[in-house]
Amino acid sequence: MNKQASLYLNLKDYRCTAIKKTKVIFFILIFTYFLVSVNYIQVGNTQISSEIEENEVKISGTDLPDKVYTFLAPKTDLIFDDLFLKKHYKYYIYVELVTPHNCTLTITLIDPDGKQYDIFENNLFIDPEDPDKGRYFETPFGTAIEGDYTLKFSVSTLENLNLYIRIEKGPKSLYDKIPMEEQESIVLYHVTRFYSGMSITHNITLKTDYMYKFYFGRVSPISIMENSQVDISFSITDSEAVVFTIYSNETLTIINDVNISKFGTAIDGAYQEKLTIQSGVQYTNIGYAVIEHHRISDLVDPNKTVIPDPDPVNNTVFQNNIFSMPQEWSAGILVFFGSILLFVIVVVVKNRKKNVDFNERIDKFGRNRKEKSEK
Repeated sequence: MNKQASLYLNLKDYRCTAIKKTKVIFFILIFTYFLVSVNYIQVGNTQISSEIEENEVKISGTDLPDKVYTFLAPKTDLIFDDLFLKKHYKYYIYVELVTPHNCTLTITLIDPDGKQYDIFENNLFIDPEDPDKGRYFETPFGTAIEGDYTLKFSVSTLENLNLYIRIEKGPKSLYDKIPMEEQESIVLYHVTRFYSGMSITHNITLKTDYMYKFYFGRVSPISIMENSQVDISFSITDSEAVVFTIYSNETLTIINDVNISKFGTAIDGAYQEKLTIQSGVQYTNIGYAVIEHHRISDLVDPNKTVIPDPDPVNNTVFQNNIFSMPQEWSAGILVFFGSILLFVIVVVVKNRKKNVDFNERIDKFGRNRKEKSEK
């Protein structure tokens, strides 16, 4: 009995030991499989990253691009780093497809503060019936701050293709919309980067009885894949704390156009302007300018008819009014009076001829009677 009990205990211990070893081996196998899988995933990700990096081209430098670039299928990112752009200026971005292919182009701009603008996303293609349709794209971008910008051109395509890319500096934002004679009278000019709901105030000194002109315009493009509506609220507070609302959630016009309003002052002093922007994108650059237009009392409307005083004073000088007659009227009147004059002349001539004949007959009759009496 003791031998059987001892054997049973030994078998039980052996069995427990075998189970423990099996568990250990099982966990070792699972751990090994996990390590191999993780390593495989990392290798795969490294390979994918390598493939993406092979189709990513970075160009560093301050020179604005003006060149044809090759984009490889299926996707290539062309990144321009360190493009130095001056603040408040307009830069024209032009892209043209120069090979007979199709692609999807996305343009992203990042300003010196790391703020991102999605400015374009659409298809470029060659239409045999209309070669200019869908082949190129151009948009202006107005800067709010100065510094190094990054521009990324992402192309998705089934075949390798070439794109011509040009960026050139233009005039100051809004200056192509403000007449030359008004640019000398600018009292406030600014381009500000707005996020949705952002407000900004400016304090300026305005003269009394002057007309001021206000220009507002969106100067940064928005991709058609985004909500491009931008609303503006604008108010003016005069030096006596009277508030004048100019815009209340007014929708701004499309890029490269302006909203214009005028405001006449009743008092001089420090005025405060408040501008609020609501938009459907992360960031929008808005340009605005204030022009001292004219002194209200000095303006004379050339189209307005001036009625003289019915009882003028002795030193009043009246304007000599000259009546001008249309040429057609003059010709008609001349023909009419000429016809009458000709008719009168004809009548006079005929009557005179009759009178002459009558007188000759009377004279002849008188001579005949005289001759008879003498006989």
